[in-house]
Amino acid sequence: MRTVTLALLAGFTLGVVAPAHSADLDYGVLRGADYEPEVQVIDWNGVYFGGHAGYTSTDFNFGKAGRTDLEQALRSTTIEQEFKISQSNTLRPGVGHGLSFGGFAGYNFQFDEAVVGFEVDYTSLNQKSLSSDSIGRRLVYNDGTYASYFVSTNSRAALQDYATIRGRGGVVLGSFLPYFTGGFAIGRAHVGSDVFVSVSEFQDALQTVPLGGLTRSGGTVKERYALGGTLGAGIDYAVTQNIFLRAEYQYVWFAQFGDHKMSLSTFRSALGVKF
Repeated sequence: MRTVTLALLAGFTLGVVAPAHSADLDYGVLRGADYEPEVQVIDWNGVYFGGHAGYTSTDFNFGKAGRTDLEQALRSTTIEQEFKISQSNTLRPGVGHGLSFGGFAGYNFQFDEAVVGFEVDYTSLNQKSLSSDSIGRRLVYNDGTYASYFVSTNSRAALQDYATIRGRGGVVLGSFLPYFTGGFAIGRAHVGSDVFVSVSEFQDALQTVPLGGLTRSGGTVKERYALGGTLGAGIDYAVTQNIFLRAEYQYVWFAQFGDHKMSLSTFRSALGVKF
């Protein structure tokens, strides 16, 4: 009986002491890390610059092209004073498209998750378009005499490059910075028109008694600058604290380059460095 009692007491003691000792042993292989992994916080403050490349589509408005040259060719004539035939032609719009590239630089100010700043950029594209129109009519002067005329215009335009200065505003989402942008633009273009006008005047409606007439031609090609505006949106992605990638859409419109008006849309990507 004593032997059985001692065996039971020994077994009970081992059952209590063994778990206690096991709880004291910590091999560190059955538990995960005692800390959360550190999340990288991107600091968007400061100066940045980079290069961009993309695809641009340019709309050319030729509606009034050549009118200045026609007005010059028809100055002091009766038919221009009475009928403004220099405004007879209305040219159809044109479209140019292709690759564009350039560079940009700016400065960011970060306030918690909000980022505001300004940016300047330059884009080279050299996009071209052509348009033409012609018209002929018969007229009756105020004095009862008659005239017939023919006017033609051949116009061309090439948008060489442009630059913008814009404000930016965005919100930080982890490593991403989506933003909106808007500001002012200035563009450089070569524009010109070749014009031809012929006027014949007659005493009678059947045009059997001529009174005279004129035939004139002219045209110019000039380098012109125009101011405009720009709106856009994009997203920056921080690869590291100092290197970022960008995808952006930009719309730019210009006032008249002489008799020509232009606007463009650009989708582009960029690589930038910030400090």
